[in-house]
Amino acid sequence: FLFVRMSCELISSDVIECSSYGGRLIQKFYKQSVQSPTTPIGPAGSAGTPSLNENTKDWKTYRNEKYGFEVKYDTSFFKEESSEEFIPPHYRGEKVKGVRFVRYIPARYCDAKGECRSETENMAIGFYVLTDDFQTIIDPIKNFFGELEEIIIAGRKWKVIHTGAEGEGRYYYFSPSHWIGKTMMITRDYIDERAVLSYKDIKEFTPLDKQEEIFNNVVKTIIFVLP
Repeated sequence: FLFVRMSCELISSDVIECSSYGGRLIQKFYKQSVQSPTTPIGPAGSAGTPSLNENTKDWKTYRNEKYGFEVKYDTSFFKEESSEEFIPPHYRGEKVKGVRFVRYIPARYCDAKGECRSETENMAIGFYVLTDDFQTIIDPIKNFFGELEEIIIAGRKWKVIHTGAEGEGRYYYFSPSHWIGKTMMITRDYIDERAVLSYKDIKEFTPLDKQEEIFNNVVKTIIFVLP
């Protein structure tokens, strides 16, 4: 995935048009409805599709001692990486440090700059703690995207937005942190065969519906604690 600094404009109730600084890249983002990740789910994976080891006791626990939360993930499926991300809707200012669990597949991928690599991010889940309070974070997002859908993750209410082009994109989930004056942000990056039709022929490729099931399996392991 390539995320660049962009200037965006709401051109209709469902379409946001964005261009990079300098005008080199123009892309339209379509606001979409969000499926609640609390919907009952079945086993992840299907015939020919890699699946998680669903015994979460065998998963590795990522702990953030500074902000007091932990989450589990399957190391046979995901690779843990440090991450830095801009905060929507303007995607500028200082980046926020966090962690991402990334699922790579052996497929060639070229970004908008023409830079290519031998692996593609099939999906990724990121966790970040923002140093501003929830209302400070969410008000500009609501002003840009309009009314936000609310869902439940790990017993907490989260506001959700979705940005993306056909075949790939990102969901953002925001909730007040248990630390006063801070906000928790989760990201879910996805890609499906609409981006590159040949992806569906790669045995390691995880289709979109299974990606959501896997996301559910991971986020339901979140535990919030005070150190």
